[in-house]
Amino acid sequence: MKIISKKNADINNRKDGRTVVYYPPIDIPKDTEKIGLITVKTPEGCNEDLHKHPDSTEIFFHFTKGQIIVNGKKYFLDEGDIVILEPGDEHKQVAENEISIVALRIPLSNDKIIIGE
Repeated sequence: MKIISKKNADINNRKDGRTVVYYPPIDIPKDTEKIGLITVKTPEGCNEDLHKHPDSTEIFFHFTKGQIIVNGKKYFLDEGDIVILEPGDEHKQVAENEISIVALRIPLSNDKIIIGE
């Protein structure tokens, strides 16, 4: 698991008013044929199941602040932060407020396994 904080990215405020954020490169697993692109809006108070993806890497881009539990540890995320989950990382979103993310699943797979808590 890895978190890339927007605070540590290269933020470029352009003369035309745009703000462009350059994040560091992310390695893609070899032999990847398809990538899944998923948008998720988690309502406040939602209790997502703890789960893992044994065959997939997941990359979450947070449009809102949020919290995530990964392998038993809680992480606090700011708007613009990126979470990279390796295959097998047990995780769940904690929605004290509404959370809005875009997720990439690499490779595209339906390998979700619910973990009993």
